[in-house]
Amino acid sequence: MIYFRQAGLGFQKWQAARDFGCYCDIVEVLDDQHANRHVVLFDDGQMLRYDRIHWIDEFGRLMGSKFSKQPKWMNNRISLELISALEFDGYWQRALKSDLWEQQQMRSLTGKYQQPTYS
Repeated sequence: MIYFRQAGLGFQKWQAARDFGCYCDIVEVLDDQHANRHVVLFDDGQMLRYDRIHWIDEFGRLMGSKFSKQPKWMNNRISLELISALEFDGYWQRALKSDLWEQQQMRSLTGKYQQPTYS
């Protein structure tokens, strides 16, 4: 598994979090080369969280990139920093208690779109 943190690249127009300000993505990538868990941490401390069960809502979505097994995928990432599993789990535990989680659940879009396949 790979864990990394990077500066956020921006939300799409339809995503409610586009107005929340600057943020960073904190991501866990499994051996199948897809994100498994994803935390969005905003400068003001607000957090969103996504996994393969709750992968999309009106705020945003689980990072959908397929990551190469070769380290070359890191070359095109802005301010990417590899982090430890322990550090990622710290962010994940904080995100589990986020004030936004209830809103994320109420505004879930998982039933509206076909769930991605991971292979």
